Amino acid sequence: MLTGEATTTRVPAAATHALAGSDLLVLAKPGGVHEDGLPGLRPIGMPEALRKLAASALAATVRSSAADLLSPGQLGVGVPNACESILHELGAHPAHHPGDTVVQRDFANAFNLVSRLAAEAVLHSALPVLTRYLRWAYRGGGPCVFGWAVDAAAPPPPPGADGSVPPAQPADGSSPPPPRWCLRAERGAQQRDPLGPLLHPAAMWLVLERLRADHPSVVVRTFQDDVVVMGPPAALRGVIDAAARLGKGVDAQLVPQKCVGWFPAGAAAQPGRPAQWTTKGLTQFSVPVGGAAFVAAAVDGLATAQVALFAAVGVMPSEHLHVQLLMLRFCAGPQANYWLRALPLADVARMAGAVDRGAQRVLADLRCDARDDGATRAAVVERAASPL
Repeated sequence: MLTGEATTTRVPAAATHALAGSDLLVLAKPGGVHEDGLPGLRPIGMPEALRKLAASALAATVRSSAADLLSPGQLGVGVPNACESILHELGAHPAHHPGDTVVQRDFANAFNLVSRLAAEAVLHSALPVLTRYLRWAYRGGGPCVFGWAVDAAAPPPPPGADGSVPPAQPADGSSPPPPRWCLRAERGAQQRDPLGPLLHPAAMWLVLERLRADHPSVVVRTFQDDVVVMGPPAALRGVIDAAARLGKGVDAQLVPQKCVGWFPAGAAAQPGRPAQWTTKGLTQFSVPVGGAAFVAAAVDGLATAQVALFAAVGVMPSEHLHVQLLMLRFCAGPQANYWLRALPLADVARMAGAVDRGAQRVLADLRCDARDDGATRAAVVERAASPL
């Protein structure tokens, strides 16, 4: 009923309004203080359960169609192992085109700010089964705000500041309520909405398709809001300007100073190029991509951090042995598997060896003591590596 015509013909308006609701929470981003001294905000949404069920059903229904629509430029919807695919293409492209440049583009908080109307227009045209849900969930309810109380001792926001709500003096003379600030939720997809990961790419799809059409010599690959462009330096010269101009049409603001450029051929940065320019390599999706020395050094750092994580598990209080073993199992393997799928094979071997040795050492220390000889410790490690 919530995914079709019954939303407006059979479900009472009051119920639709209530189900469109979402608990909205604002978190302060760590280290995200802006020049004006105010923290960067991370809005989180928690939609109603029935609304999430409806959205999940729709997401499963359009998964393959959405992937066909958005790929190959956008691989963040319905494409398995998309990050690994982009990483391998990113590593292979310079080998086949040694004079090309790679640029990472960064849009400011695009998931939360991108135009809902742009996303709805694209999805209404391409996937009309989503239209009714989008209209009642994002446009059928009352105004949505992220609100939070402010410490009474804190200075009030400046006069006329956006979102400030001055406290009202109660008529009975009692103390006024604490000051409140609010942030209207009018753009972007709500976090935790199962269709949220489709709304953002749908709006950005307009930008990506125009970039691909206007700059046919470049390769554009995107996972949600992480955009990578590969191509000849002369062609890329205008891509950043075009991305900034086109992004404004869907409320996506490009941040040129946060864009990163990698020129494997070793040329120096030129005017109009990204503020951060490197000839060694870059990090994409937490994985190093670049020259052999750059990747090797980064892999050593990743392995060292992973082994330190194992060591931290090993020094937990001994009465929590069961928890230690579970943490070791779920940190030693799964967290490293992503890197192993994305790195070059030679670096995969080095990473796997370092991770295995670190995990085995901590496991043997947890399961054995001074009375156990080397053969016993080896047997413990061997048994732990056996299939279930």
